[in-house]
Parts: sequence; structure tokens; C-alpha cells
Amino acid sequence: MGHAARVAALASELSARYRIVILAPRNRHPFLRSHVPGATLHDIPYFAFVKKNERVEYVRTLIHNLDKLLRFHITVRRMSRLLERLGPAACISDYDPFVGFAARRLRIPVLQLNHPSIVLRSASLSFQAITAKLLSWFLMGYHDKRVLCSFYNGDVGPIVRRSLTQQSTGREEFFVVYLKPSYRRVVTRKLRELGITNVEIFPDQKKDFVSAMARCKGVISSAGHQLMSEAIVLGKPAFVIPQRQQFEQYLNARMLERSGYGTWTQLRNLDESLSRFISEIDFYPRFPQAGQVHFSFRNELDRAVSIIDDFVARRSHTGVGHVAA
Repeated sequence: MGHAARVAALASELSARYRIVILAPRNRHPFLRSHVPGATLHDIPYFAFVKKNERVEYVRTLIHNLDKLLRFHITVRRMSRLLERLGPAACISDYDPFVGFAARRLRIPVLQLNHPSIVLRSASLSFQAITAKLLSWFLMGYHDKRVLCSFYNGDVGPIVRRSLTQQSTGREEFFVVYLKPSYRRVVTRKLRELGITNVEIFPDQKKDFVSAMARCKGVISSAGHQLMSEAIVLGKPAFVIPQRQQFEQYLNARMLERSGYGTWTQLRNLDESLSRFISEIDFYPRFPQAGQVHFSFRNELDRAVSIIDDFVARRSHTGVGHVAA
């Protein structure tokens, strides 16, 4: 959902100047259609992690995606025929290899704008780090220019929807909990033990996520970058639980703590860590532990749009059309 949220934020701004065509997995179309109502949507395949109890299983992931790997070139040719019909001036890709290589066949310029490739700027040489870096090189696909979006060490800072930043913010006595069911049950049970019963649980299509984020006292979630960025931009303290075997999420979590906007834990240490976060929540944000890290705590949507405008103007020949993947 983080990728879809970034695409929605960018496409909503760019639609005033470009014809927007969004290529995304079909399960993200309802969200994108609701946030970018004028855009044309097309389905694309995607590589997915296989998890057990929120832990990435690399062998099963490889087996699950083997057919897509074997048919990669066939899919790229199919996508290139679609791009040829659409005739875009440029492609803006958020971590998708298919469209980038398809655009290369047609000499369409590609701007790669994503967050997960921030792992390439980590000095870690652990097995998980090296695996994450290799996957990142593949999943970015071909690109003419790369821009990394991140609240730490990014080329551009957080990219957040205006619908969030235009809300009147406050700190009401409830928490937003955005977790998958297996983690959610454990966390909500611990919150009840701590006397915290006023929570808004997401994802939930019947609830107003934007309003809840703006009004809540704090956020409890996995360590996905987009939700953490939204919390930081809104000034909300965050408590995050990285999914096991996902190096990017552990990196995000450590940087969140260094930023002073929150803290993190592993599930086995939940009792002590969550209790401490609740008791210390009024002391956030704290002074950042910057060191060699550059932090950005404001919404840089306008700057990202400016980078895209400059890329399209410099690289495209027609100046009409735009594809966000």
C-alpha cells in the first residue's frame, strides 16, 4: 500500500499538467481509482514475498515467483506493446521491473522513484542486507535516473498525500493501530493489559484513516516506510514492529528511533517496549541522533513533482502524456 499511496500522491498533483496512466497490480486499483479518479488504470504482474507468521521465507518466495521469472521477457514484450499503444512521454516507476525494461525497448525515458532501494545506501553486509540489495537492483528494473524517497538519507524526503497534510491535527486520547491480523491480536491484547482500550484499527474501509491519523495520539504499525513517513510529517510518535527477515523494515525502524520520532521492537520484546512507549509518548519527538544520517521530517511532495517535471522536460520529445507504474 505504501507504493500505491506514493503513486496516488504524485499522480494527483501531476494530473493538472499530464494525462495520467497508472500501471499497477489489480488489487490496488480500487485505492488508486478513489484517489486519482481521472487516471486510466492497467493491470501489471508483481513479485510477492511469501511469509509465514509475518516472516519472509526466501525459498518459498523464489518458488512462488518462479513462473514470473521464467516468463519475464514474455511479460516485458507484452508490456512494451501496451506502452506503444499508450505513447507516453515518460515512465515514472515505483519499484517495478516490468515497465522499466518495456520502456527501454521503446526508448521511453524512465525515472525510478522509490523507497525500498534505500537499502543500497546501508553499509551492512549481513546476509539479509546483501539479499535485500540484490533484490533491490532487480526490482528497480531499467531506469535512466534514480531518485530515492526517504525520511532518512533520501534524495527527496517523505511523499505524503495532501489529504493528510491538510487535516487539522491534534492529539486525542486514542491510538491508530495499523497491523496485519497476526500481529494485531498480540498488540491489542497487550494494549488492553496496559489499560489502553481506545484504539482505531486499520486497514478498515469503513473508517476514515486520514482523519484518524490527524487526530490520534500515536501510531502502532509495522515498519513500512510510507506509514512511518505519514506519522512523522503529522508529528505523531510511532511504535513499529519490523516484519521478520525484511532488512528494509529493520533499517526503517532503526532510523525511526534515531530520528527521535518513535521507537521499535521485536515481537518477543513487546511487553516491555510497548509499555515504555506508552509511558513516554509525551516526550516525543526527541532530539535526533543524526551522525552521518540526513533526516527530512516535512512533506516533500512538491519537490518530488518538480523533479518529475524536470525529468520529463529534459528527456521526453513530445511533452504529452505520463505513465506512473
